[in-house]
Amino acid sequence: MADTVPIIDFSAYGLQITDRDSVSNSELDILASNVCQALSTVGFLYIKNHGMPQKKIDDFFRINKTFFTQPECVKATCESPTGGLNGYQGFAKERLDLSKPGDLKESFNYTSYDGPIDIQWPVSVLGMGAAYDEFYEQSTKLSLRILDVISLCIGFSDRNFLRNCHQSFGSRKSPGTLRSLYYPPLPASASIEPGQLRCGEHSDYGTLTLLFQDKCGGLEVC
Repeated sequence: MADTVPIIDFSAYGLQITDRDSVSNSELDILASNVCQALSTVGFLYIKNHGMPQKKIDDFFRINKTFFTQPECVKATCESPTGGLNGYQGFAKERLDLSKPGDLKESFNYTSYDGPIDIQWPVSVLGMGAAYDEFYEQSTKLSLRILDVISLCIGFSDRNFLRNCHQSFGSRKSPGTLRSLYYPPLPASASIEPGQLRCGEHSDYGTLTLLFQDKCGGLEVC
């Protein structure tokens, strides 16, 4: 098994191609083969030339940094009033590995489905709601294109096979979740419990995860 995560050039089917039907299956053969090789060996892959402008990604990171550096009393107003997933989750409130103490991070969650989104947006961070709406929409479009390629790589002649299997995506039957994670600096005096991590070991629960990182790195995959 390879010990590095492969980098896949997605330019043949990226979002910069506005009409996906203009790309034939034969034109996607090499892309599908590379994706299949990565997912059937390493299980993870990097994609480049995916069509989501870097400026949009940077702007989304920036607006989240603005939120997470607000006073705690401001962020607390964005917690779910019902204890649900949507909205802000405070430092060490989440445990992805239930056998370990709370993760040393904060998060903001946006779960979209066919109905009103029960999120209290902070008035002090202008445009945060619109930024999440747009980033969710673009990430969904890219996810579906990746599923199209996976359909071809596992042998279906119809690239829409997995797309059609996910027709409930974005509904209450199959909500998609956009999560922003923040790992604040830990003071030297911070008390860290045995086994406590920034983000506990876990397996994601959906069909596909898109992960956008900053330049700090730190992700580990197995």
